[in-house]
Amino acid sequence: MVKVVGVVGSHRRNGATEFLVREALKAAEEEGVEVEMVTLADKKIEFCKVCFDCSPEKEGVCSIRDDDVPEICRKLEEADGIIVGSPVYFGLPTGRLKALMDRTVALRRGGFKLRNKVGGALAVGGHRNGGQETTLTAIHAWMLVHDMLVVSDGKPTSHFGATGVARGREDAEKDGTGLQLARSLGKRVAEAAKQLRRKA
Repeated sequence: MVKVVGVVGSHRRNGATEFLVREALKAAEEEGVEVEMVTLADKKIEFCKVCFDCSPEKEGVCSIRDDDVPEICRKLEEADGIIVGSPVYFGLPTGRLKALMDRTVALRRGGFKLRNKVGGALAVGGHRNGGQETTLTAIHAWMLVHDMLVVSDGKPTSHFGATGVARGREDAEKDGTGLQLARSLGKRVAEAAKQLRRKA
């Protein structure tokens, strides 16, 4: 079965970003795909050492093996679609999410293991123009470097991805536009992942 994994890059559990990623995954599930959510708030994520041990000519695996990143990478590798959500921190994703992104270099050096997976991005800011698009672009850049296939939130809006305006979960629950965009993103990622699986 096609599987979509949602990654929540927030430092807090049960916040606005987690709520909207969960809604995106619900919409994906309604399209008949399996879903799973990975929340980084309670995960141990060490920084990349740039040791290049993950290169095929060396060890071929990351030298850091005592944190949660290897398991997260396994889930990403097994997914057909990946939705990455982050709150906006000074116009960019959280440091926790960026640390994970850096560590996934092992998947790239190991043979582009995220290649052709469908990617969608979600960002939550404290204001309507609070850095959501720059955060989406940063997530897209990570996906493109992995040779993933990036999609928008789909019609009828079809912009850069899902954006929410919230300072906490309560705000996200009241943000009708953000909720609809999150659901549209989940639907679009699921649709595209299913189409690719059929053509494979």
